[in-house]
Amino acid sequence: MAQRNQDKSFFLPQSTKGENEITFDIMNNKALYATTFNIMHQNIQPMPNKLDQIEIFLETLDKRVDALAITEHWLNAAKLTFIRLAGFRMASCYARENRIHGGSCLLVREGISFVECVDLKEKSIETVIECSAIEVIVEKLLIINIYRPPSGDIDVFLTAFTDIMESATRKCKHNVVITGDFNINFQDKDQTNTRNFQNLLNSFNLNVTIHKPTRVTSTSSTTVDNIFTDHSDYTSDVIASGLSDHFAQIILIPARTIEAPKLTYEQRRIVNTNALNTLAEKLSMVEWNFIENESNLNICYRKQML
Repeated sequence: MAQRNQDKSFFLPQSTKGENEITFDIMNNKALYATTFNIMHQNIQPMPNKLDQIEIFLETLDKRVDALAITEHWLNAAKLTFIRLAGFRMASCYARENRIHGGSCLLVREGISFVECVDLKEKSIETVIECSAIEVIVEKLLIINIYRPPSGDIDVFLTAFTDIMESATRKCKHNVVITGDFNINFQDKDQTNTRNFQNLLNSFNLNVTIHKPTRVTSTSSTTVDNIFTDHSDYTSDVIASGLSDHFAQIILIPARTIEAPKLTYEQRRIVNTNALNTLAEKLSMVEWNFIENESNLNICYRKQML
């Protein structure tokens, strides 16, 4: 596993944000876009009254966020339809039907093609495992966002997580990124729930990418939020977002190299009413007497050019 810059705090406010880095393949005379696909998770508690804060926070980052995973949005399905976050589209969401709070959703930056994985989302169990999921088409990447309430039955959760992952591996052969608030403390590796979940992640070749605390209070410091992936090359970090009592987590995965489209140019004469009127005006200013007695067009042309 090549895990890069795990502890580097590189998300600092700068004047530029997430512009594509362009390299040039001299041997093949091609411009190539070499950048990263960036996924962030935030437990928000709740979402509606923090949209402006989220937008401001995203603006301060020196890397753009391509997919934003939210847990504990606290909204029902009807209210989720009215959520608008500048520059993003709601891609997948799970909302509780019988209880308040909880929930998960995924937002994708405008211009990025995706498909919602409804079959995975429908494996959600209210108050146990609340799941939203999408496939990012160009990146060939499956993103699953999960909220596990602390009061949920852990054994039911592990069984449902297994079902989701088995379905995901059957569904596609893409790399997987799983974000979320799991309320399983990865700081406490000897705790039974942590060991059992870690063993389950290992069985699907999923790397735990977040090792710093994601929720700090006056009495505790825990890593209950995390990002898991089977990708072999990634950079991850924790960010003090100030959006809730949970820190944000982010993972950067190398984007697929995209060859820039070859540009071709051709010259065309503009023919429209204005152009024709201009031509007529200029022709009216020419003295045509020199061709009155000349029948040879080539000679006429040469005389006109003198």
